[in-house]
Amino acid sequence: MDELTKWSEKKGTTPAQMCMAWMLAKWPNVVPIPGSKNKGRILENLGAADVKLSAAELDAALCSHEVFGHRGFVEHAGQRFLESKSNR
Repeated sequence: MDELTKWSEKKGTTPAQMCMAWMLAKWPNVVPIPGSKNKGRILENLGAADVKLSAAELDAALCSHEVFGHRGFVEHAGQRFLESKSNR
């Protein structure tokens, strides 16, 4: 959570927006569908589409930590996300 908070503050976003922005940046064919019960949260969630994360930021913020447990073929094969992005 400390890393998420750090990057959220750096990019001027909320932690929820940062999480959704990461998903949008990492997987172009995935659309996060967050639940919400009020207009404010819906608008906050929509703001994730405006958060831009460069490949360097993704690597620095999200791929620099050790992953525990199986998370799919890329990690299983010992590759980091950015090394395999061109394979998609």
